[in-house]
Amino acid sequence: MYVCTRCKELLGQSAAHQTAAKQEVYEILEIEPGVSQEDIKAAYRERARETHPDTGGSKEEFLEVQEAYDTLSESVNS
Repeated sequence: MYVCTRCKELLGQSAAHQTAAKQEVYEILEIEPGVSQEDIKAAYRERARETHPDTGGSKEEFLEVQEAYDTLSESVNS
């Protein structure tokens, strides 16, 4: 399972921190917890277009979007 660097740091912390990290993932993709895998994918594609460096976004923000999607995809598929 892939876990982003920030989440790895938080995994060693309290459950409250882990919950905050999970909430941040949803905020990055601009979705609510409990949405379907199809909605997660659609939100990822939209946010990827918005944040991609080739379309005026930043590399850092684009990578955050990718990590958020990877985290949610893996948690659903686990």
